[in-house]
Amino acid sequence: MSSCEFCELILDNENSSRICELSVSVAIVNRDQTYHGRSLVILKKHLQDFLELSDIERNLFIADMTKIAQAIKRAYHPDMINYAIIGNHQNHLHWHIIPRYSSDPNWGQPPWPHDRKFLEPAQYNQIAAKIRKFIQ
Repeated sequence: MSSCEFCELILDNENSSRICELSVSVAIVNRDQTYHGRSLVILKKHLQDFLELSDIERNLFIADMTKIAQAIKRAYHPDMINYAIIGNHQNHLHWHIIPRYSSDPNWGQPPWPHDRKFLEPAQYNQIAAKIRKFIQ
């Protein structure tokens, strides 16, 4: 599906934000780094709704998300992590893994709205490499 930004991200092995390929998904560092270490786990298959997954796919997708969340926790030691499957902007099934810190702009509240923080490409690569080191 060439018009889907996430389908293109899945195929882009050279993306500096790419953390790794997992069983049914690909993990990347989110461009918005207001919450340091924020990442996405994007389903490899172009589906729009969590309910479209088979039981096996759903369990694998949750396991992939858990693996990345655990690595983020080990790498960055957030005070908590928020998880979201929203799909309002990108019509391709994906998890938002949002590390939360007591110093963050919306601590104790939902992570949105907030001002967005973008980095240089090399910085995304550093975040991806750090998370990758903690994947088990």
